[in-house]
Amino acid sequence: MQTSAGLNIEDIFMTLLDYLVLIDKKFQGFIKLTKQEGVFPAFWKVIKICIKRIYYRHKIIYLKHSLENKVPIPETKSEFQWRLVQEEDFKKIEEFYRPTSSKETPARRFEKGDFCLIALDGDQIVSMAWCAVKKNYVQPIEKTISIQNGTGCYYHGLTAPDYRGRGLFGAGICRLANILRERGSSEMFLYISSDNQSSMKGAMKTIFKPYVEEELTRILWMRFYKRRKINTGYEGII
Repeated sequence: MQTSAGLNIEDIFMTLLDYLVLIDKKFQGFIKLTKQEGVFPAFWKVIKICIKRIYYRHKIIYLKHSLENKVPIPETKSEFQWRLVQEEDFKKIEEFYRPTSSKETPARRFEKGDFCLIALDGDQIVSMAWCAVKKNYVQPIEKTISIQNGTGCYYHGLTAPDYRGRGLFGAGICRLANILRERGSSEMFLYISSDNQSSMKGAMKTIFKPYVEEELTRILWMRFYKRRKINTGYEGII
């Protein structure tokens, strides 16, 4: 059944029900937080989470580079061993980044055709870089993108806290680019949240250049997207 405005009443009802469930969960979380951090910090966290469910706005920057030539690898401040993740590494890499859902486990990612490059210090994983070649869910803007043939997308990287600032981020994405090139890809792109200044600085130190920004504004369940070219002369690849 639909209203005169064309809205589905059942969808509206289910959305309201979801929010009631969310409020109940956040209230229970609030009780736990008050015991850990005190009333006011816990109350403020719950308010911010609830506001985000009602109104959310976020912007990401896409950067890309042609893989016509081999990509130079920036130096790191220490020597590390780099290699692609194999099936026997799944448990170790899962412990490293702790996926928040079953869809984000290494096994599920490999099923989609994704692959992962890791840096090791001895036997310890200290950095990782994931790449997709088919589809990818862009969490910051709540959107699934289809990736064109011959293109790769770096979408998830993590460096252990004690190893940050050693150039692993830039070295990882450049090594990924060369792996894609060896596999026949012609372009690689990545996206970074506009408020993630450290990752943006790291990416800008490499050969990747920004070409498009995309912004999501969500009010309840309604999503509005806006795209803007940053550099002229770039063709869109998603």
